[in-house]
Amino acid sequence: MIRYPFFLALLSLLIINCSPGTERNTNLHRYIPKDASLLLQVRNLSNFKSNLRNCEYLSQISAHPLLTPEELSGGLLNYVESDSSALISLINWKDKKAMLIASWVNTNKTEQDSTAADPGESVSSNGVALWKHLQDSLTWYSTTSGGIKLWSLHPEVLSNILKQDQPADAELSRLLRAANDRSSASLFRKASPDPYMHFFPFTEEEASVDSVQPIWQVMDLEFRKAGITGSGVVMIPDSGQTWASYYRGTVMENRIAALAPLQSDAIISFILDTALLSSEIPQDSLELYEEEQSLLNAVASAGVIIQNKQRWVVLDLLDASGLETLLKSLQVGSRQFQGSEILELGQGQFLDAYTNKVVKGFDARFATRIENQFIFAESSASLELLLQDYNRGMVFEMSSLYENSIDLQSGEASLQFTANAEGMGKLLQEPLFAGTSPKNLSLFPEGYVYSGQVLSGSGHLLNNMAINRINKKAESNTTSEEFRLQLDAEVATIPQFVINHRNRQKEIVVQDETNKLYLISGEGKVLWKKQLDSRIQGEIKQVDLYKNGRLQLAFTTNNQFLVLDRNGKEVLPFNMRFKGGNLNPLAVFDYENNRNYRFVVTQGRKIYMYNRRGQIVSGYTYTEAAAPVLREPQHFRIGSRDYLVFQLENGALEIRNRVGKTRIPVSERFQFSENPVYMYLNQFSFTDNSGRLYSIDTKGKLSASKLNLDALHRIDATSKTLVTLSENTLTIKGRPITLDLGVYTGPKIFYLYDKIYVSVTDLQAEKVYLFDSQTKSIPGFPVFGTDAMRLDDVDNDRNLELVTSGQANDLILYRMN
Repeated sequence: MIRYPFFLALLSLLIINCSPGTERNTNLHRYIPKDASLLLQVRNLSNFKSNLRNCEYLSQISAHPLLTPEELSGGLLNYVESDSSALISLINWKDKKAMLIASWVNTNKTEQDSTAADPGESVSSNGVALWKHLQDSLTWYSTTSGGIKLWSLHPEVLSNILKQDQPADAELSRLLRAANDRSSASLFRKASPDPYMHFFPFTEEEASVDSVQPIWQVMDLEFRKAGITGSGVVMIPDSGQTWASYYRGTVMENRIAALAPLQSDAIISFILDTALLSSEIPQDSLELYEEEQSLLNAVASAGVIIQNKQRWVVLDLLDASGLETLLKSLQVGSRQFQGSEILELGQGQFLDAYTNKVVKGFDARFATRIENQFIFAESSASLELLLQDYNRGMVFEMSSLYENSIDLQSGEASLQFTANAEGMGKLLQEPLFAGTSPKNLSLFPEGYVYSGQVLSGSGHLLNNMAINRINKKAESNTTSEEFRLQLDAEVATIPQFVINHRNRQKEIVVQDETNKLYLISGEGKVLWKKQLDSRIQGEIKQVDLYKNGRLQLAFTTNNQFLVLDRNGKEVLPFNMRFKGGNLNPLAVFDYENNRNYRFVVTQGRKIYMYNRRGQIVSGYTYTEAAAPVLREPQHFRIGSRDYLVFQLENGALEIRNRVGKTRIPVSERFQFSENPVYMYLNQFSFTDNSGRLYSIDTKGKLSASKLNLDALHRIDATSKTLVTLSENTLTIKGRPITLDLGVYTGPKIFYLYDKIYVSVTDLQAEKVYLFDSQTKSIPGFPVFGTDAMRLDDVDNDRNLELVTSGQANDLILYRMN
């Protein structure tokens, strides 16, 4: 269920001072043109651009003028680079739309220009100094004022905004300060509150606003790979009847999805103010209601179901006896169908009092009852179709359409609807969306579910929307692509899963060729990007430095040891630099599983051990090895003893205790392969370049066995499972399988839900393979991929997902069913 962060923020604004982040945005608000009709407040412009680019829904409606910054700006947004908050304003300029972008100047960019284009030349407009830029046949202008950068295709727009002394109106200023600064973007538009609440905020407003004063409305938006969600607020005018005012103080429980046929294109549930209904009952129907006035109060909610050319109207009553008596008085015939009575009525227009704000021209000639719900139809055949599906359990709440809109299915609302593309086309013809431009049909492509919801408050309405890709139920034993996300540059590291400590689901971290680090949600949304100086070494570790359940990311680059918090901010003092670089991957030891971490950074022969406060651990004596350390140190625990293992370039294997003293002396030297040491069968196990497997027990006894592996072999191991890959032979627990000739990544073991999985990727054929412990291929594999993969349960539903690289900039998440 979607929450309402905007409204909470609005209330908070009335009782507390602005936060530093709010004050920072307030400075941007100075650069809102006074005649702006649409504003987009963006938390991080770079992330926002990535999410726009990767939103599949937006790519299908790219020709729509309100949704395409490239269309509005002639491509300007492509050249603006900023990792700061930004404000994008849309104004009418010389009979066309013009865009103004304002953002804080990036500290890592030049002062002249914080774009990726050339710095430009100095020009003047109305006495204001600007910079003129030309790239890829596009000309635009920029200037800096008070640490804020401004861009536009029109120099007069920039000079006018710098000379503007009239601030934005008070209502807009309040909404801007109160908007949720954690959302991807907040969209503000000035429009009429009547009649359809802007469930989809990118629709073009063409309804008449002569009788109702346009007001500012806001919706906080989240852009994902598979769609968009939004939550907003509309203030109800104090005077005058508007569509919004029908819903003051009313809520309902939504039950229509359990009644509608499975293949319905749209369902709407709503409740109207009964006092308003009483005043609007047609005179020719008034006599009926004078005798049964209590019926109005007995109606808990109403609903409309649409499927192809069929429409049904549903009344859900608290007490059904009164309406049943009324319908019997209107009855001119009846018959039985599958245990239900279908009544033929002599008068069908009486339902207009309940439904004419949502559906018009409905002739309720036939009716039936299911528990306390009365269903009306225009033909007997329509009721037969509904009853047939209901009796078989083939109802809308079992459909893929409903399941993919479940995030917006709250228990109570004043109005709620769900529709597919065909259903939206029909809804746009009904009074609920009266005045909507026919152009807006292009906003509803096939393959998505569209949902809207209204919750009533005192003097305001909270309105939510969701656009989600319809994912059909996959067949068992298949693997399907969940999303494909494009990074700003080519994928450089093996993507890996990390835990979101807020919901315990998994997210993805990956780095691109420009050394930019990404955190990506399980739905394919870029949560943040952080520019690093160099490539991350090995895998990122997750730690809980403060022992409060909040997890951080810890890793080394070529010359840094960094810890980042949930938002990608550096955690001091863990932003350490090491002169000379050449660091190994970070090792993290937690001896007692009590989060008293030991961070081990190795650089050449140097060994640095830090505690969770970033201090060198006193008493640890092994601070310099006899030769450079080959790879990250390892920690193993056997019984009550800890073993710290270091492989050195001179072939030495050091096995030491917590304080750095030798625990197991190993006098022999080895030609280590490219594989680390594993704890296999309670022994320290590793291989050399000739393919021998060495094992050392806790008493120092050394044994070796010939595995007939080539010099470039790779292995992985757990306490009881050994996997080797030599040329194109994969061996799992001693069982070999011959793969197609190719160039393979090293094998990787995953142990999930009491089952072992082993993966390898053929880099030449670009195929990702997955096997079980018996060397049997997992159904649905191989799948396309260009690097090693990682496997986990992203959303904790016991269906596994895997992430890998695709072509060039692509990151791919697959789902196993």
